[in-house]
Amino acid sequence: MISQLILLGFVVIVAYYYLFGKRKYQLPPGPRGIPVIGNAFAVSGRPYQTYTKWQEEYGDIFHIRFGPIRVVVLGNVQLIKDCFNDPVFNGRFGNMMICILSQGKHGIIASEGQEWVEQRRFTLRHLRNFGFGKNLMENIIMEEKIRHDDTEKLELLKKLDEFSKASLAGILNLLCPPDIIQEHEETLPEEGNPRDFIDAYLHEIRKTEDSSSSFYKDAGVRSLLSIIGDMFFAGAETSSSTLAWSVLYLALNPEINLTFLMRRRLYRKSSESPRLW
Repeated sequence: MISQLILLGFVVIVAYYYLFGKRKYQLPPGPRGIPVIGNAFAVSGRPYQTYTKWQEEYGDIFHIRFGPIRVVVLGNVQLIKDCFNDPVFNGRFGNMMICILSQGKHGIIASEGQEWVEQRRFTLRHLRNFGFGKNLMENIIMEEKIRHDDTEKLELLKKLDEFSKASLAGILNLLCPPDIIQEHEETLPEEGNPRDFIDAYLHEIRKTEDSSSSFYKDAGVRSLLSIIGDMFFAGAETSSSTLAWSVLYLALNPEINLTFLMRRRLYRKSSESPRLW
């Protein structure tokens, strides 16, 4: 009896979806998926091969479904550039993982609209004041390292790695512990003499009186926590993924690996240190 009810419910859901679930907007062509599940199983294993096959069949723009979520896939470099440069595509997809990491779609990576403009402009301006984008930043980065006995930072990196691999979030609530903000608030110097980015941001929160601003009181604190998480995530996960891809690329292309080794030996003979770019 129970199995019959489950089967009946499944049939009702599928029928409702196909009868009433049609979108008002038009979508590009794409492969038919399994009812309710969509194309999730089709892209497992080596998804790039599946995407390439679909691109050859449906063109440079096609759409697929992951459960109820519809995804438009672009298979052309110029199309991707055009979309990234068009304000129409500035919106951010908000799943559970992004909402947890960004305190509810705040910060820079997950925010959109006016909040994204405000936070991005402020962050870039003050990071430049601290040397971001200058050659001296490379020296600072090369000098900084995480000690093997720094259990707090090592635990953050471990959780970050787990978080980046998780399809459903729940592992990590915050990349930046709130007590770091509290410590800065208790020792905050006078305005105009910030020690770091957190000081500069706290000064901005204190002087903001517009309640609609993303810097206003608690909203500003949430955005600050999110931005620190954005920086940590981008600096750690992106760098490690890029290095892993580079090692794999060199391993699969011996001729390029040989060129890389020759240039590295030239650097070792000179007084100049290898560059990050």
